Amino acid sequence: MPARRAGVALCAAVSAALLSASAVSAQSQRPAGNQVNSSAPPPAPGAAVTDTPAPAPERRALMNLLDRVNLAQPLEESRVRVFGYVEGSATYNPDPTDAGTFGDINLDRLFDFDTNQLLLNQINVTAERPVALSRSEWDVGFRTEVIYGSDARWLHANGMNFYGSGITQNIGAPLQFDPENQFDLFQAYVDLGVPVGEGLRLRLGKFASFFGGTVDPNLNTFYSRSLFFADVRPLTFTGALATYSPNERLTFDAGFSRGWDQALEDNNSALDALGRVTYLFSDRTSLAFAAVTGPEQAGDSGNYRTLLELTLKHQASERLRFTLDGTYLQEAHFHGPPDVRNAKVYDLTAYANYLLSSQYTLNGRVEVMQDDDGIATGIVGTTYEATVGVAITPFPGDATWKYLKIRPEVRLDYSPQERFGSDLADPDSRTQFTFAVDAIFNF
Repeated sequence: MPARRAGVALCAAVSAALLSASAVSAQSQRPAGNQVNSSAPPPAPGAAVTDTPAPAPERRALMNLLDRVNLAQPLEESRVRVFGYVEGSATYNPDPTDAGTFGDINLDRLFDFDTNQLLLNQINVTAERPVALSRSEWDVGFRTEVIYGSDARWLHANGMNFYGSGITQNIGAPLQFDPENQFDLFQAYVDLGVPVGEGLRLRLGKFASFFGGTVDPNLNTFYSRSLFFADVRPLTFTGALATYSPNERLTFDAGFSRGWDQALEDNNSALDALGRVTYLFSDRTSLAFAAVTGPEQAGDSGNYRTLLELTLKHQASERLRFTLDGTYLQEAHFHGPPDVRNAKVYDLTAYANYLLSSQYTLNGRVEVMQDDDGIATGIVGTTYEATVGVAITPFPGDATWKYLKIRPEVRLDYSPQERFGSDLADPDSRTQFTFAVDAIFNF
């Protein structure tokens, strides 16, 4: 797992360096995404399966600002959009884990790793030209996405951490975050529309992963991400991805990359293969199966890591939506600690979103992760989490402030073993409670 985070990253970085048992991600040097769920208002089932948010139907603040210098219209005529968002948060943990020189932390977390403090998570600025697919004409599109904030510490792909090496500046003990807020070039790719059949999209460059969640907070139900997102998944790939839809219901994605969170540099000499099949049973129900396999560990081009994910989405009514996400990870030989052959991790996550009104959406999530060999969480066994919260749009009728969203949440993490508590080296609690709120403004 590459540089920053990846599925195993968070726990890997934290657990590996702090616990010396933090798994899959530290080895790949990165914690790691699939748009499993977004909050209110619920999109059509198929929409959340794509890897980029749908184009905004109207200008937001940044394009209006560009209009003052007569740039908005020529950009729009060229189908170029410039937009972004800012997100800040605070998480309260009444019994945080003391990680020594690393300070108080929330265990098994990524972007909400820091506790009992305010964070500037992300300032995101994106420029894109969505590619147009056609049976008869070629087209070219692109996307460039830059992120600044505390989340960027975890996003750096291998070869693109301009602050140092590893997930953070120093991946040894003690871990260092200096500065806390950093820049990251999260996505940079070119899309080519090829006139084959109904139109083929070929993507080349660095692009967001479609596994296990998403970095964009707008496309997540909660501020806190799932255990799977924090511990067992890639955030970005650098390579090529072809997308083809033979009809309105079926979509295929297939490609290759340098590996989980590898970019300008690679931690081994092999490529991995990735793909996804998405089928829309109706305008209410979709099913997606995604897979990636290849050697991912540093200096090891022979032992494969395989990640499989099955995501079912169902829009039960205009107000109620369900999502069920199941994942399986196998590492042929995880080079410890611990040193394990055929290590396995299983995860099942369920979401429910209920649109109360144009201002409020009630959200829930339950999850269970089985870490057979302790490569993801640092502990052999099962971890559970349950989260409830509300997504609030305070000013849904205002032209500018309707893009503001506030999301309070309450979360409980539970393990049958004592792995939480104030002392990381000697845990004394089976539970971890956190109370968090984030605010997102899209511009």
